[in-house]
Amino acid sequence: MIPTLKENDIVLASKLPYLFKPPKIGDIVITKSSLIKKIVEAKDGKYFLRGEDGHNFGWIAKKDILGKLIYKL
Repeated sequence: MIPTLKENDIVLASKLPYLFKPPKIGDIVITKSSLIKKIVEAKDGKYFLRGEDGHNFGWIAKKDILGKLIYKL
């Protein structure tokens, strides 16, 4: 599987997708700690994130998600 992101890629993220709908499984998000991870599970307003390399990041609250990755160069 080809990684979605590589070092030095330029990305654009937006808060707009989450103004009216909650994040969903499969979304790639940017967190408050400037990490880019994929949502793999959601439960009770919390989201479980995993990196592309398969390492689990853990559960975070919606308030800790800055935005959804919407474009990559």
